[in-house]
Amino acid sequence: MKKRFFDRDSWKNKSFRDMKGWAQLLDIYMYFDVADFAGIAELDLHLASYNIKMLGFMPDDMNEIAKELEPRWARIGECLFIKKNFLDETQAGTLLPTNPPHVCVFKDMHERWKQGLEDVVRIVLHYNPSTRFQSLADAEREINEAERRIEATGNRDRLNGFKGRRKTLDDARRYLSVLAVGDHTLPIMIEAESHKENEDPKRPSMHPDQSKPMQAGVTQAKHEEAIRQGYYMLKNGQYSKPLL
Repeated sequence: MKKRFFDRDSWKNKSFRDMKGWAQLLDIYMYFDVADFAGIAELDLHLASYNIKMLGFMPDDMNEIAKELEPRWARIGECLFIKKNFLDETQAGTLLPTNPPHVCVFKDMHERWKQGLEDVVRIVLHYNPSTRFQSLADAEREINEAERRIEATGNRDRLNGFKGRRKTLDDARRYLSVLAVGDHTLPIMIEAESHKENEDPKRPSMHPDQSKPMQAGVTQAKHEEAIRQGYYMLKNGQYSKPLL
């Protein structure tokens, strides 16, 4: 069961105080009940307005909802939002591959990736600029050292209980492998996110040259048709619609 704590200083935060009443309730509802461990929430407006007792008061236009939530939530899809600085607030800023709650973050990012949010790692890093990941190598080293210390004590019960940390690390390695996140790629991704002040926020990861396709299987005609339909080409050669 998820347990989250509400920051009482939110009432002192100007961005929260300036929100309309229904938006404040929606913000709290999304944080506690809708957001996954990565801080990503898929919003059902009708269900949300019913649950927070705002039927008839809350707008039914997603664009209006997104505009009111913008100081605290970023819209990353038609009904998808991510809570800004969510991991910084809930996970103390550093994610450890041997910590079960932290691995739940990797698991939920993996689930979003399977659902089609292919750029989920970049999105999470972008909206949690202070969050860092312990490397898999450091986690492996720490767990090996701890295991040797326990073996030296001869305490079999503690050693058996230690197997859970091994499984947690294995799960983290599997999720991060699917997400193409490793000890060599992650620092590069973090560095890239820290230098995106001039990037169009509606077209993240846009390739600087939109005149021709990058992927061998895409013809120039198909590329131009995608551009005409409102898509833009990512740096990896795939195509995406601008964020709303």
